[in-house]
Amino acid sequence: MEDLTKQQVVLLTLLVSIITSIATGIVTVSLMDQAPTGATHVINRVIEKTVEKVIPAQQGAAVITKETVVVKTEDQAVAVVENITPSLVKIFSKTEPTAKETFIGMGLVISRDGVIATDSAFVSATGGEYTVVTSSGTRHLVSSVQIEKDVPLARLVASSTPLISADSATSTRSVKSVVWKPAVLAGNESLKLGQSVIALSGEENLSVSLGNIRVLQTKENVDGVKEIISIQVSADSYDEVTGGPLLNLSGEVVGLKVSPGADSVKEYYVPASVVKSLIASSSNKP
Repeated sequence: MEDLTKQQVVLLTLLVSIITSIATGIVTVSLMDQAPTGATHVINRVIEKTVEKVIPAQQGAAVITKETVVVKTEDQAVAVVENITPSLVKIFSKTEPTAKETFIGMGLVISRDGVIATDSAFVSATGGEYTVVTSSGTRHLVSSVQIEKDVPLARLVASSTPLISADSATSTRSVKSVVWKPAVLAGNESLKLGQSVIALSGEENLSVSLGNIRVLQTKENVDGVKEIISIQVSADSYDEVTGGPLLNLSGEVVGLKVSPGADSVKEYYVPASVVKSLIASSSNKP
């Protein structure tokens, strides 16, 4: 050591530091692999981000400080659910004017004009009367129903004027019209295997399930480009209600739950890119 020059001492110090860092990384990875599942689950559900703050100094110069803010998945989920709730509706139907209303599923508001996307399995374009109930409890008569041909979706158009009772005959135009709040629909490029998602469902009460995308089923279109046609998730479902949305942690809708086909699994979602097509449809304007 005494015979080494200053430059050689610096290089030797750097070499020792690099070797120490590599060894520390190897030990850390080994310990993480041997850690209990619960411990790694908690670690993976916490996201850290660095926030820069500009704090004026007494002399007028700005001082930039950094602090670490911990964002939990649960906090994000709460915010997402609160934001999407005004865009959710419950759909009821009755086949005869004197019959009792029957709950058939959930729907998602996708336009300020009252366009609602839902599962087509329980909706008929030829008969019956449909009403939707918003999260605030107001009831609205469905004026138009269209069943899509190539996808398992139905497009409903609800009146902006609430009904004053369950009987559509007692509606009144003196009631103040509502302003529909459409959900934000994500593109297919935002879908990734393993990403965290939030599934919403429920008949009487809204139920929330956290999970991950486990399968993205694709199919080649006429141009030879692969398109996502269905989404399967690991989120637990507490009921068989369809029409509920699947959201990412940013609050965007990435899919809509529909009834499974003969060869489909229980959890089956149509991607939001397909739901978007209902907005642009020109043949179903009320």
